[in-house]
Amino acid sequence: MLNQLLDHRYKVVSHLGSGGFGTTFLAQDTKRPGSPFCVVKQLTPSKNTSNFLALSRRLFNTEAETLEILGKHPQIPQLLAYFEENQEFYLVQEYINGNPLKQELIIGQKWSEIQVVDLLEDILSILKFVHDNNTIHRDVKPDNIIRRRSDHKLVLVDFGAVKVVRHPDDISSTIALGTPGYISGEQAIGKPRPSSDIYALGIIAIQALTGLNPSPNLDDTDTGFSYDQNTGEIVWLDKVTINSNLGDLITKMVKPSFPDRYKSADEVLADLQILRLEHYGELIATEPLPISELNTSGMAAAVTKMPPPISEIRNTTQPSPLTGDTVADRTLTAPTFTKATFTDTITDSSRLDALTIQTQSSQTIPVTQSSQTIPVTQSPKIDPNLRQQRKPGLSLISLMLIAGLIMGTSLILWRLLSPPVPSPSATPSPTSQVCL
Repeated sequence: MLNQLLDHRYKVVSHLGSGGFGTTFLAQDTKRPGSPFCVVKQLTPSKNTSNFLALSRRLFNTEAETLEILGKHPQIPQLLAYFEENQEFYLVQEYINGNPLKQELIIGQKWSEIQVVDLLEDILSILKFVHDNNTIHRDVKPDNIIRRRSDHKLVLVDFGAVKVVRHPDDISSTIALGTPGYISGEQAIGKPRPSSDIYALGIIAIQALTGLNPSPNLDDTDTGFSYDQNTGEIVWLDKVTINSNLGDLITKMVKPSFPDRYKSADEVLADLQILRLEHYGELIATEPLPISELNTSGMAAAVTKMPPPISEIRNTTQPSPLTGDTVADRTLTAPTFTKATFTDTITDSSRLDALTIQTQSSQTIPVTQSSQTIPVTQSPKIDPNLRQQRKPGLSLISLMLIAGLIMGTSLILWRLLSPPVPSPSATPSPTSQVCL
């Protein structure tokens, strides 16, 4: 099979594994740029009878049609192609570069509670999508969960046993498919439900928390699950020390009788989110931005500390770096300001004008100085001694008075120093001059 070209396009590179539903190969798509890797799943009917061949074709077409829909989820492989060749069926899927979850579930090694909560949330979000599209996976197990290497997300693979549910009450009998240890009672008799997938995921959670094997040898009682002979329930809580609410949630997922079990992934997720909030922190954990992303060119000062949220408003006081007086250390919830800037650190009275604040109200406005947020008010109190240190200057009124005084003095001096002007009566007439 190696180096064989399937459908004149897919070159088989290596054998990935075999299971009850076929053989999987790693191949290269020779008709795409760069010949990227893909997964080719071969379904070879074990019998050549017409009935068995028809059953194989039905399972094959069902998986292809389902993957075409479900492959839109980012944690389900996308279907690339499917074809039949020499009475053998082939599915071509997106290649997921990663390792199966089975490699992480080592007998004798227990996972932490938060690891299991993350596992449940990851897979439940996928199962919700699967069930919302009227399908049941029917083979949820560690071998069919891949941890993607690029983002460490869990990817659900191998939908060869998938069952399409025509309507919510569809419990028609079908072929009993599944893996011992992970298969529920109703699925074992050919009547799977969405809660059957939830049961299998609960088994994986117990496996991770206890470090035990769900399908051990009957003689191996040290590493395998044990069951209550009267109720059929798994006995596991005495083997771990975990939050009781988490234990109750997982126990409800694996109830032997499906009416006592969670009926949908939505129900489990709702309880799980409440559990996370109450015992394991916030729903969404965000990492702080690096300082390099907070400092922006053109800013008057570097912002290195964001203001606290509204719920953390403080009423304490602290010395003002401007005057040494204490000012209220409060964060304004809804400031109305148009501009608040400063050019440098204020160190003495001659540089008070370096602070410029233009506001539309007298509310408190946080202003950043150097690398610390300093809440100040519109009219900060100035120390009287600091005011006295300021150099005196001439006001506009003083300049006007001085100018008027100078003008008045000049007019008086001009009148005193100018020669007298004779009156009209002392001027001789032309006739009198002639007579003389």
